[in-house]
Amino acid sequence: MSINLNNIKQNILKLASDKRVAVSVSGGVDSMCLLWMFLQFGNVCKDFFVLTFNHQLRESSGRDCEFVKNFCALHSVKCFEYSCDIAKISEQSGKSIELQAREWRQQIFKQILNSKADLIALGHHQDDQVETVLYRIFRGTGLRGLCGMDMLSRDGLFRPLLKEKKADIVHFAIKNSIQYVQDHTNFTDIYDRNFIRNRIVPLIEQRWDTKNIANLSKHAAQNQVILDSFIDKSLIKIENDDIILPIICVSQSFYFEYISYALSLLKIQTDNDMIERVKSLAKGQSGKMTNLIGHNFAIKEFDCIRICKKNSEQIDTQHSLTFKGLGEYCFLKIQFSLCKVVPKVSHEFWFDLDKIPLNAVWRTRQVGDFIQSFGSNYKRSLKNFFISKKIPVSKRDSVILLADGSDILLILGVQISEKIKCDQNTKNASTVIIKKS
Repeated sequence: MSINLNNIKQNILKLASDKRVAVSVSGGVDSMCLLWMFLQFGNVCKDFFVLTFNHQLRESSGRDCEFVKNFCALHSVKCFEYSCDIAKISEQSGKSIELQAREWRQQIFKQILNSKADLIALGHHQDDQVETVLYRIFRGTGLRGLCGMDMLSRDGLFRPLLKEKKADIVHFAIKNSIQYVQDHTNFTDIYDRNFIRNRIVPLIEQRWDTKNIANLSKHAAQNQVILDSFIDKSLIKIENDDIILPIICVSQSFYFEYISYALSLLKIQTDNDMIERVKSLAKGQSGKMTNLIGHNFAIKEFDCIRICKKNSEQIDTQHSLTFKGLGEYCFLKIQFSLCKVVPKVSHEFWFDLDKIPLNAVWRTRQVGDFIQSFGSNYKRSLKNFFISKKIPVSKRDSVILLADGSDILLILGVQISEKIKCDQNTKNASTVIIKKS
């Protein structure tokens, strides 16, 4: 049996016409056949070019990239190579090599989609779909995990070969003299997906057609659409790159779907254990946290659960910026300025410049910090102040403070201390203006 070339052509015509398409090519048979098809039918695209990745995991990685670049040069196709020592980064991050490599490629894809392309074309096929569904089942998944991969996902990933079997793609390559390279690590069982591909799938195929697993994925996707109609997606908010999930969602009978949907917005691969750990946060105290996969974590924040990524750029709490009076400042990539005002009444954002000591510094929070907030007759710990203002735990380390030792004089964008407020003797009333990024 051979691949359905007409269906693939129609998919490209329907989904990639007038689009800028980046074709991800490793040099393997799947991606080389995909590139061949774009050479045949890609004239309908506004533009298409090639991305190739060198993960530096084996000696032949560089040669594979050279093969792809030479092929592209021969056919006058633009090709961009990306290289990264995945093993080294994986060791530093503690993530598996598979996960680290996937996150790196996804980061590149995101950059490309934000600048050079409308779609990323990938060589995933039906066998990959089967492996994905089985892998998720073994890890523990719900209906959403059974949905597998989409032909065209909402984040711009396009898979024209998704309904084709690997054996048919190989046959097509041989029939059409399409050259490709062989990644011999695919035949080892080091990685989970390789183990499924090399050991489990062949056993299944001895008795059953694995196409039924791909069909299960299709039916699961259809049923997931129906199930999603029962949850109120408007309750789930996106704040910057964080997902805000109200506690009320986790307390409902459809909690599994609410949580799995929220996690899917960050493309986090879920399992039953992860869902239950996120659910358990609802009954915990504010600040309770659970680590998810990779750099992702979920944290209870008052009446919601925030799902986000740990800041890869660690904030140095020992770093500070000297206070120099009026003028421009830039600290922790935040630009702000101190300027004079003409106050008519006391105000929580207006302060007496002359009341700020010369040794004051801009910094982030430290153990022992306290503040006598505007309008208050007593001082309290900065932690308790943050709690009273409902400043999320995940954001507190990045709040910029003006401090005199442990005495907090100003919390940028939040409040000033009672100690520096304006009064009838104030001559240099000032305020802080934060510049929008």
